[in-house]
Amino acid sequence: MKVLRRRVRVPSLRLRLFPPLSTSTASEHWALLGRLTRVFHSELNPKLILKLALTDTVRMMRATSGSVALINPETGQLEIEASVGLSARGRGLKLEIGKGITGWVALQGKPARVDDVRSDPRYVAARSNIRSELAVPLIQQSPFLKEEEAELIGVLNVDSVTASAFSREDEELLHAVARQISSLIHSAWLYDQAQRRAKQLDALLTLSQVITQIETLPEVLDAVVKGACPLMSTAFAAVMLLDPQGETLSWSALSHGHPPRTPLLVEDSQHGAVVRRKKTVSVYEIEKSDPVFFSVLPRRPRLASMLSVPLLSGERVLGILALCTQRLHRFSNDEIQIAQTLANQAALAIQRCHLSARLVSTEEELRQGERLSAIGLLAAEVAHEIRNPLTVIKMLTHNLEREIPENDPSRKDFEVLARKMEQMNHTVERVLGLARSSEPNFEILPLSPLIEDLVLLIRHKLANQKVRLKLKTSSESPFVRADRAQMEQALLNLVLNALQAMPDGGTLRITSGAIAASDKAPASLWIEIRDSGFGMTSSQQFNLFEPFLTSKRTGTGLGMAIVNKIVHAHSGTLTVRSKAKRGTAVRITLPTALPLPGLGPLEA
Repeated sequence: MKVLRRRVRVPSLRLRLFPPLSTSTASEHWALLGRLTRVFHSELNPKLILKLALTDTVRMMRATSGSVALINPETGQLEIEASVGLSARGRGLKLEIGKGITGWVALQGKPARVDDVRSDPRYVAARSNIRSELAVPLIQQSPFLKEEEAELIGVLNVDSVTASAFSREDEELLHAVARQISSLIHSAWLYDQAQRRAKQLDALLTLSQVITQIETLPEVLDAVVKGACPLMSTAFAAVMLLDPQGETLSWSALSHGHPPRTPLLVEDSQHGAVVRRKKTVSVYEIEKSDPVFFSVLPRRPRLASMLSVPLLSGERVLGILALCTQRLHRFSNDEIQIAQTLANQAALAIQRCHLSARLVSTEEELRQGERLSAIGLLAAEVAHEIRNPLTVIKMLTHNLEREIPENDPSRKDFEVLARKMEQMNHTVERVLGLARSSEPNFEILPLSPLIEDLVLLIRHKLANQKVRLKLKTSSESPFVRADRAQMEQALLNLVLNALQAMPDGGTLRITSGAIAASDKAPASLWIEIRDSGFGMTSSQQFNLFEPFLTSKRTGTGLGMAIVNKIVHAHSGTLTVRSKAKRGTAVRITLPTALPLPGLGPLEA
């Protein structure tokens, strides 16, 4: 049985609901009411009960046909719920409120007894030979409402092929029947509502259990949207997560179809009200009320109405759960509560996934710290076990080299031996530099001399490798608060890395500039070293700062780890851009030590 999901209020209704039966009412009328009472308290299903009651009423009133028309809350139309004696065309008739005699009764909340429908302009024919009609409103009166606040839910109607077929006594009887039918519909509505709510709560519990057992965020969101559609009887569901700035909603999961490539701007959609007010918004007709959102929805099936529910973590909006129906639909309070409960469960699952990811990241950082600590101990032992013997060997080798004549061929062997020992000593120094946790010795330094010294150091190596140098620096000389030795070491490491990436020649670009202070960031300066070498893969970039994980063909794999450590000790940032076979660009950005009035950015 179709029951009202939302009763329609009639503010102007001032009808005396249950007029007393006249003493002239025939005893058979009382017998009819008695039979209806027994039928209504039977265990038959509501639709069958309504059919039996209408059949008995039509027969007792000697009518030709009869019908019960209920107001559909979605369309606002009167639709035939039960009928006797009507054709298929008559049973399918739908009337607007106010149209026809039945529609007039629904609009006015008053009975209508028409002796000859042919002379009544309100009449809309359901059968061609009908002459008279009697219609009374179906009124739902709650004990908590005043009489004038009663709610009209439909119309009970009987027709006859005979003119003037119905008397005032028939009207009073039909009022009494309407009272019992209204009570039956209300009971059926309550039962249907309780049954649907029980099923929804059971489905919601099952879905919540599934969500809580999933570990990854994409799987959680996928389970939410796929479970939301059957739970809410909707054709489409989507989860859109809010960006940290609160400006856009990214399409994170859809019940079906492919996510739109472009995020949804909060200010361009009804979802903006959900984000700002942190409250659920119901949209009856998406195409008219939210054309921006409608334009990105799947074309099949065509969606009509929407319920947008915020995903809340305390006072913070994580995103939105959007539920769309294929037909125009007004979401009831019960449906909104179910959707909000689902959204709360989804928000908890999203937070749990975020915390789990953060925990994994923290564990990884702890393991990395342990690893670096072990490297430090290893470096200290290497320094103790290798450095001292290496110093002795260097001294003895130098003495032996001095005793060999200049023209002796073995002198070249000593030169090679000296270079290799210097290389070993340099490797030990780099390991010690990584292991030491000494604080930088800060001083106020100009940036330009550091770059000039760097160019001076590498000029011979550039010539030997046939690498062209392109230097472009700021005309100003901004100052930086830095440790000169550490900063020179960081820049030299970057240049040497760049040269090792261009063994057969290429172009080395060294650029620098300064950025004036703004509302969002203080003044800063940057220096970028870019090569045209063989570049790095995405995997090599991911592990770039891991000690001993090198992307070079030679070397220890400690250079970038040392540079990263130095830059962070100076409160700076290190940015790397690289493409395989197209070169690498590394930019160091540091806060300035002195104000930069009127200085704008210089782009590389």
